[in-house]
Amino acid sequence: MMAVKINIVTVVAILVSLFQVVDMDSIMDFLRKREDLSQFLLELQRDGLHQAYMNRQVTVLVPNNKAMEEYRGRRGEDLALNHLINSIVIENQLGDRLSSLVSGSPPIWITKRSAWLYFTQARAVEKNINLQSDSGEQQKMFIIDSVLEPLLPISFKNASYTQGVTAGKLLQRSTLYNLGEDGWARIFFQLAKTNKRDKMFDVKGKHTFFFPIDSAFDVSNFLVFY
Repeated sequence: MMAVKINIVTVVAILVSLFQVVDMDSIMDFLRKREDLSQFLLELQRDGLHQAYMNRQVTVLVPNNKAMEEYRGRRGEDLALNHLINSIVIENQLGDRLSSLVSGSPPIWITKRSAWLYFTQARAVEKNINLQSDSGEQQKMFIIDSVLEPLLPISFKNASYTQGVTAGKLLQRSTLYNLGEDGWARIFFQLAKTNKRDKMFDVKGKHTFFFPIDSAFDVSNFLVFY
């Protein structure tokens, strides 16, 4: 009689577990329930390649509305793809980087500080949200406090330049990237090269560099002769 009771309890537990799996939200369903994530939902609802991943096994990094309101960059398919990772991210198995689904698979850098987890500059404010696509694929979500702006080449034929990019490669090839209006750094690169300082931008390790764009030197010349 005891064995029968145990088996009945086990069966009930399994059925409850199966019901919970089936009843999990998809990415889109979850976002529709969260008003504070509505702006990124609009990005995912736009036509584009990113929609093909909504029913696949994928991890999505979702900027909250505050982050989207502060963002002044371009929107569209590439912005959405730069917040998608073509695998299930397990926090305790993360290395130094992930790759987004933008053409060329540009890196998303991982930093862990105490209990905080960062994807490049964006801090995860909610972590490890388990979801499931309408087709039954496992999905994962992290909610972040900043938008991950993609580093894009001007031409698709230069998509390989987003792979293994370093500060030195970016500086040397700044004209190949979409860095916004007048975002090239040709003058600074030539000055670094003339002064034999260009190699320092390829030194391994974690560094922060500031590149003056070409127009900044025009302003400097203007101030010198003012």
